[in-house]
Amino acid sequence: MPNGWFMVDSNSSYNQTKKNESVANMPSHKNTLMIIKSKNIKVQDFLNGIMLSDPEKYNALIEMRKIAFDIHPNQDEIMMYGGIIFSINSEHFSGLFVRKNHISFEFSNGFKMKDPNKKLEGKGKFRRHLKIKNYEDIKNKDVVFFVKQAINSSQ
Repeated sequence: MPNGWFMVDSNSSYNQTKKNESVANMPSHKNTLMIIKSKNIKVQDFLNGIMLSDPEKYNALIEMRKIAFDIHPNQDEIMMYGGIIFSINSEHFSGLFVRKNHISFEFSNGFKMKDPNKKLEGKGKFRRHLKIKNYEDIKNKDVVFFVKQAINSSQ
C-alpha cells in the first residue's frame, strides 16, 4: 500500500497501514474507505470539515482524489478558490469544488478534451467540468477517463 494511505472506518478512526501491505490483503469492512491523507494541512483541514458536515460528499470527494493520485501519485494539491487544486510541476490542471448540491470536478483545459458522450459541462473559453451529484456519478460520468486526459495534457 502506498505510503500515506490510511484506513478510515465508519467511526472515523485512523489506522495507518504497513508501508508494503497491499490493498488486496487489507481486511474488508462494510464501511471502510481507503484514503490518502494530504500533505497539505489546509487541504486536510478542508477534507476533515467535509467529512463532518456531509459524509456522502466526503465519500465521493475521497474517491475522486484517489482516482487522481492513482493515475499520477506525484502531483500536488493546494487549497485555492475554495476548493482543492491539483497540479503537476506547478501547472494547475484540475480542481474539486464542493457545492451545495454537487461536487464540481473542474478541468483547466477541458475545451481540449475528448468528450464523445457529452458529459462535460461549461461553455467558457477553456474550462469544463463534471457535476458529481452522488457517488454513482463518478462511474456514470467517467471521471477516470477525464482525469487521465487532464493529467496527460499537463505533463
